[in-house]
Formats: sequence, C-alpha cells, structure tokens
Amino acid sequence: MSRHDRRRQASIKRKLVKRFNKLVASGVVKPVPIAAAAKPAAIAGGLTCLRPVQIAAADASQPAAPRTFTLIAYTGEAMNIYPFDCPVVVDLDTYVAGVQRIPALYDHRADLDNLVGQIESIAVQPGESGPQLVATGRFTVTSSDWDMARHVLAKADAGHQWQVSIGANASSITKIEPGIEFTANGGRK
Repeated sequence: MSRHDRRRQASIKRKLVKRFNKLVASGVVKPVPIAAAAKPAAIAGGLTCLRPVQIAAADASQPAAPRTFTLIAYTGEAMNIYPFDCPVVVDLDTYVAGVQRIPALYDHRADLDNLVGQIESIAVQPGESGPQLVATGRFTVTSSDWDMARHVLAKADAGHQWQVSIGANASSITKIEPGIEFTANGGRK
C-alpha cells in the first residue's frame, strides 16, 4: 500500500471514528461485546472480550478452500460495557437477524488491512443456560503483507486462542432501576 493510500485510509478512519463517537454519545449506537461466565479480559476501548473463537484447521484435500470460524457472539448474560455504568443485557427474544454477511474485523478497525473475514450466518440458538447468538464465517486471506487474516491464522496455528467481541445497534434501550427484577433470555434474572 502506498504512502498516499495509507494517509487516505487513516483520514477516512478518523472521520468514521468521529462519526461513530457522535452516534454513541447521542445514544443511537452502542458497542456491545460478548459475554460469558468466564472472568472478563479488558481490551482497548473498554470492551469486554470473553468467548474463544473456534478456527477450523486447513483441509489438506482442499488447500485453496477458505478457513472457517465459529463463535458464540453473545450468551445472553449481563455484560459490563463502557461507557455504561450498569450491566447491559441484550434481549435475544427481540433480536432481529438483519444482514447476514457482516465484516469480521481485527480489533474493530474498519479498514482493509484489518478485515479478517466475513460472518456468513448469525442466529439465536439454544445454549446450555438459555438462548445464545452464534455466528459462523470464513477468513478472507490475501497475498498482502499487511493482511491481518494471515497473521490471525498464523497465531492460531501456533496455539494462540483468539477471543471475540461484537458490535451492535440497539433498536431501544430500557434502563432497569436498582431493586427492580426483570427476566430475559431463557429466564435469566
């Protein structure tokens, strides 16, 4: 990638981040990470990242076939999300599957160098303790030295266990006041 292209890409990214931050501040958009029963691991940006990604091994009989992944994007449990000062629960009973083909990005960076793959299906499925959001997709590896998909797969092949966080747009937000009980996602309180 040329120096000019990198500068242009950085400028576009700054504009997108500024626009996104305005949407978050207005309450129209909120970042939503995954949740699990494990201990949270904080990452840049204040998101919580808890569920491992299952990466399929390369198929020796089809070396040109893309590698695939499966992930539990959300378990239905309460999450600690920056900038909210209280736990956040996504009501999976009201989840509406929109666009199925969603970019899979490294560290939420919306630029070509950090495009790792593509989610090809996402659906609410039964889990151990209630409904959960499960996604499957494929890696889109290129020959570029900057291609993050190649780096992610190389680290996975070397034994690194990748984790995932998700982004989502809330159609509505209901704040539950302290002391009020509510039930969502298979009877979780």
